[in-house]
Amino acid sequence: MTAIFSPHKFCYLAETCTFAFMKLSQSWVARVARFYYEGFRQMTWGRTLWIIIGLKLLIMFGVLRLFFFRPALGGLDREQKIERVGDNLSR
Repeated sequence: MTAIFSPHKFCYLAETCTFAFMKLSQSWVARVARFYYEGFRQMTWGRTLWIIIGLKLLIMFGVLRLFFFRPALGGLDREQKIERVGDNLSR
């Protein structure tokens, strides 16, 4: 005769109940954060691609901004700024 509750079934039930309780006790923000954390932890090529994407964004918005997007009104006093903005709006 087999036992109704074998040790393996009991452990599975206990783990399932614990997991269900943890799922209910966590907020949806924590579950989403854990989902992404687990996904990034298991990535192989994806991690490398995200590093490349991050470097490209850093170069585009950090470095290029210094050279190509200088402040148009930098170094001007209040009256000169008013004059320049008025000229640009009336074009």
